[in-house]
Amino acid sequence: MRPLLLAAALALSLSYAPTYAQDTRDLEGIVSDLKGNSIAKAIVQIEDTATLQVRSYIANAEGKYYFLGLSSGTDYRLRANYRNHSSGWHMLTRFDARRRPVVNLKIDFVAE
Repeated sequence: MRPLLLAAALALSLSYAPTYAQDTRDLEGIVSDLKGNSIAKAIVQIEDTATLQVRSYIANAEGKYYFLGLSSGTDYRLRANYRNHSSGWHMLTRFDARRRPVVNLKIDFVAE
């Protein structure tokens, strides 16, 4: 009886793990200017369209940004800002099934 319970517990735990993993996704991208040059220190904002909660990230030296653990059942909009210039808003919807979507943002600006 005990081996049967252990096997059932193991099967239950293994079936739970993929379900949890599918509930979140990680977003990444690069912020660039009109010529395609990456922009370090650009501020990337992501907004949950239901709650209006905003998270921010400062792009690294290569212009890369990351948002980890986003809900896959939530719609988001995001944009990048740098020196009073903006990329405009981009949407990441709950219908986008990618686990690690890449959204590159282009700011209407030319880096010097």
